Amino acid sequence: MADKTTFIKLDRNIIHWGWYKDGNTFRVFVHLLLMANIKPGKFMNVEIKRGELATSQKSIAESLGISIKCVRTALKHLQEGGEVAVKRHPKFTVISIPRYDYYQANGQSTGTTTGSQRAVEGQQSKNIRKKEIPSVYIPSRGDLASFIESEGLNADPDDVFDYYEAIGWEIGGKPIKDWRAVVRRWKQYEAPKAEQAKRGLDMDKVNEYLAKLERGEPI
Repeated sequence: MADKTTFIKLDRNIIHWGWYKDGNTFRVFVHLLLMANIKPGKFMNVEIKRGELATSQKSIAESLGISIKCVRTALKHLQEGGEVAVKRHPKFTVISIPRYDYYQANGQSTGTTTGSQRAVEGQQSKNIRKKEIPSVYIPSRGDLASFIESEGLNADPDDVFDYYEAIGWEIGGKPIKDWRAVVRRWKQYEAPKAEQAKRGLDMDKVNEYLAKLERGEPI
């Protein structure tokens, strides 16, 4: 269990995470961050590493005042996105947060840091932001397929995922903030670009087509 004298950090980019607006998934994730070990320990003779916690779905449900079914669904979301890993034991479950060190750095509320340490940590933070922040809010292939099915969208999940994966989950050079909104408009705006990429069509014609769509002009 985490020491009560410490605190957790939340990167502001978490607002772009795909599950940020899903109340139960977001609460479960933050709860796990709060409860995870900040240093190694043991529970029932099982080693619990930093960034891990020994718990159960029932315990999480009681702590958050939600049903076990909601906890189970939230953990499934988190596992599919790679935010957590789950290992079951006969009497409890160990949940680990693979990127815990990135999320929490040292996880301490007290202590001093030397200038050289700050420089190293600052560079590490920059490198991590470049490489890891997108993974917080980019959906997995399974998440995207489930969303397309639930919305009844006329789109091939693999085509959609492969297209955005190829362009780095960016539009206009900026990271996609709400992938669900982008996927909803796939057929109208992005599908023509994907088709162009597959068939080698003239991009100028594709852009002209898109411009007419946006202006409401007949095609």
